Amino acid sequence: MFKQAADKRRERTGHPELDPVHRSIAQGYAQNASISITSDDELAVMATSGTGTANDPYIITGLWEPIVINGTTKHFRLENCLIIGGISVENVAPGTATITNNTCVNNDGEGILLFNSSYSTVTNNTCKSNEENGITLWSASFSIVTNNTCQNNSKNGIYMFNTTNIQLTDNTITDNSGDGVVLENSGDSTLSHNVVTNNYEGIFLDNSGGSTLTNNSVAHNNWEGISLEYSSNSVLSGNIVTFNENWEGISLYRSDNCNLSENIVTHNGESGISLEVSENCIITNNTVTNSINIGIEIFHGYGIKLDSSPYSILSGNIVINNQGIGIISFGSFDCILSANIVTHNGGDGIYLSSQRRGNNILSKNIVTDNMMSGIFLHDSINSILSENTVTNNGKNGIYLGNREHWGSSPLNEGCEGVNLNYNIVINNDGGGISLEHSNYCNLRGNIITNNGGTGITFDSSEDNTLTNNTVTNNAGRGISLVVSGNNAFMDNILVNNGLFISGDQLTHYVQANVINNSVNGKSLVFWQNIAGEIVPPDVGQVILVNCSSIEVAGQIFLGLQGAYSSNLFIYNNTIINGSNGIDLFSTSNSSVFANTITNSHIGIFLYSSGENTLSTNVVTDNAWGIFLDNSDNSSLSENIITNNEEVGIALEFSGNATLTKNIITNNTWGISCYYSDNNILSGNIITNNTLNGISMQFSNDIKLVSNNLTDNGRNGIYISDTENCTLTKNVLIHNGDNGIVLQDSDNNIVSGNAFVNNSQYGIYIGLEASNTRIEFNSFYRRHTNGSHAYDSGLSNLFQYNYWDEWVLPDNNTDGFVDTPYPIEGKANNQDLYPRVVDLVIMFPNEQLVLSGVVTIEWTTYHMFEKSLTYSVYYSPDGGVTWYLLEVGLISSSYDWDTTLVANGAKYLVKVVATTSDGSWQVATVSSQFSINNISLTSTYSPSTTMVTTTPYPSSRDSDLMVVFQIIGLLSILAFVGVLVVTFKRRG
Repeated sequence: MFKQAADKRRERTGHPELDPVHRSIAQGYAQNASISITSDDELAVMATSGTGTANDPYIITGLWEPIVINGTTKHFRLENCLIIGGISVENVAPGTATITNNTCVNNDGEGILLFNSSYSTVTNNTCKSNEENGITLWSASFSIVTNNTCQNNSKNGIYMFNTTNIQLTDNTITDNSGDGVVLENSGDSTLSHNVVTNNYEGIFLDNSGGSTLTNNSVAHNNWEGISLEYSSNSVLSGNIVTFNENWEGISLYRSDNCNLSENIVTHNGESGISLEVSENCIITNNTVTNSINIGIEIFHGYGIKLDSSPYSILSGNIVINNQGIGIISFGSFDCILSANIVTHNGGDGIYLSSQRRGNNILSKNIVTDNMMSGIFLHDSINSILSENTVTNNGKNGIYLGNREHWGSSPLNEGCEGVNLNYNIVINNDGGGISLEHSNYCNLRGNIITNNGGTGITFDSSEDNTLTNNTVTNNAGRGISLVVSGNNAFMDNILVNNGLFISGDQLTHYVQANVINNSVNGKSLVFWQNIAGEIVPPDVGQVILVNCSSIEVAGQIFLGLQGAYSSNLFIYNNTIINGSNGIDLFSTSNSSVFANTITNSHIGIFLYSSGENTLSTNVVTDNAWGIFLDNSDNSSLSENIITNNEEVGIALEFSGNATLTKNIITNNTWGISCYYSDNNILSGNIITNNTLNGISMQFSNDIKLVSNNLTDNGRNGIYISDTENCTLTKNVLIHNGDNGIVLQDSDNNIVSGNAFVNNSQYGIYIGLEASNTRIEFNSFYRRHTNGSHAYDSGLSNLFQYNYWDEWVLPDNNTDGFVDTPYPIEGKANNQDLYPRVVDLVIMFPNEQLVLSGVVTIEWTTYHMFEKSLTYSVYYSPDGGVTWYLLEVGLISSSYDWDTTLVANGAKYLVKVVATTSDGSWQVATVSSQFSINNISLTSTYSPSTTMVTTTPYPSSRDSDLMVVFQIIGLLSILAFVGVLVVTFKRRG
């Protein structure tokens, strides 16, 4: 190839056309024809001086035509020529050629070619804009190439083939279309102090082992900075490799036993330093920073990468501010990583995946402020992590297991037999040390503190041993076992953190050994298979597995966990700073009462734990108050639940619960029911919660009775996708949006409730909410910017409600305003029978035949919001004569024994309501009914007994009036009987 280029030059006649710059440079040089020298005599003829010896070489100077020197044996110096073409030196005697201070431009071959000419010297030349390489050495070993400038050549700046022991120093190689420097089959060479910029690759060694690259500046090349392939036993030291934009700074492929030290590798496009299938390499004291991601994978831009490169040593490196992982290793085993500083990288600090191999040692590394985990081991066996400092990383401090953030991966790709000893793991945003699918590991003497998640987590990890670890003040749990049985815990110290276990079968909770651990300076009680015992006083935490009839009382401790247990009695305890204060899984028939629980994640958590009683507990300042999940038939009564960040009481997939007389204030949500049917919420005070007082979604057949919902930030009660619920006698005052909202919910009853000054609507019925009855409710003090009611649903019935601004006229004195009350919304609905006064007798209110003891019931709410007392009268003669039954009642019901009066057909009942200060009084009279205690021998129950019914008497004779009254009365009688709730308190 090179001989053909020389022959082509010799065939040319005349002078090449020069660009203006080169034309001016060429002025003053001798204008000679193309030159070919093939003998010592021709060499002497061309020389301007010299004798051809080593001390007095021939001097050839001042040429500008291409020149070929071939087959000579004398010493010569070709210098100070401006060659509009190239210089070719071929087959000359070793050590005879010196090419210096020449400019070679615009050649259609190489600028300077040394072919089969060893021990030559090429110095201070400029080779630019040539069609091939700037300088080429082919079989020209032991040559010196120094202080040359190779620029804008169409291929490589300097190319060496089959040329060993080259001294390549102080050259400037820039803006070449190919690589800056290429060594192919040219080992044992030295490349030093070269400046290699803006080429395709900077320096590329192929099959050129034993070379030394020192103090080169390699920058702004389009691909790799320095690349070695099949070039083992090389040394790279003190090089500055920066801004090589699309790939690695330094790359080794199948190059074993190399030593990389004190290089500065910054702002490269893929990895700073990359080793692939390169064994026994030593990488020490390098600074690797600001590698960037040029692809779509978010974790590219590594600092140092090892790919299938075992037996490597990485020590004393500073790996900082790389966009991806600091140090990453795939399939590299028996490596040592020690005393590296790995900080502020965009992925993990150190990531090792050993493909079921391991024996890696990571010791005394400082791994801080990385965006993901500090140290991540995946699929590694028998490795050692000791005395590392791992702080302030964005996820976990140390993570062993599956691909934490690399997408899906097969199960059981964790680690085995890893030893984690005496590491300091502090202030990481996630957990401290986490093991997933990692077995037979030993954790000893680690300090794990102030991490944002759990101190130590085992997930699907068995047969591990924890000894003498200190776990303090982590934001999550201290030690968490998730589906992880048969582990051993000895002599661990936990401060403001405890031990927590979760799983879905008993074997996940049973541990091999848990002894001599402390929580907040007190003993950790871990009982398995114990029955009929009392937990001793002054303990730090209690865990009960497969236990029964255990009493835990009077403790001040971190918390209690029960699993697969029954008949636990947990009372009069103070629980602070637990993960979950009281946590019961698959635990039944237990009583939890009179406990105070603060600063936990969940105050009381029941999962798959039915038939339990929770009463008189104070649950405050937790993330969640009380949470029932898949836990049916529980009773929650008289608990005080305040200032929790999420929900006061949450029910998910938990039915047949009773929530009575709880005080629920200042939470984000008050009570939440989700897929939880057949619950009863009665007599609860639910105030000042940030969003909704009560939220129900996909929860049918709920009874909400006599709850007080005041000053909640959004809605008092919010119901969505829910059917067949009854809302009665609830008081809804001054809620931020609406009193009650119904969305996508059918066949509900809203009766006897009081709505006062809610900011938008007292009741809001949205689209797809249908067949709801809204009756006997009281609406007061419509908000300035709101209205009492809104209906955009279908077939909803408003009747017998009291609207405080709609009380006149009642010209026929039937107790109803003569004009129907209009309801806002697309349904164009109205209340046909708005009540004149806010007092209605709900039973008896039709022509009935009664006997035995009956319950007179009424409902009212008055605008003064003062306490009321009630007086109850009866008349046997249609209202001519009245007799007092009771005075000063504060409840809205009275049990009347009708056997104490005569049978008759013209009985009436009258109720008079009076405010405590006497400033307001109103009375109402029932429908006429009969009493017959001869023909009926059974005791009357208003929920089951109705002998006859007739339409409510009224001066309105329309059929529509009769139909509405019958429908309303039948519905009332159908649900009144199920409103009697028996509250039991167990103490």
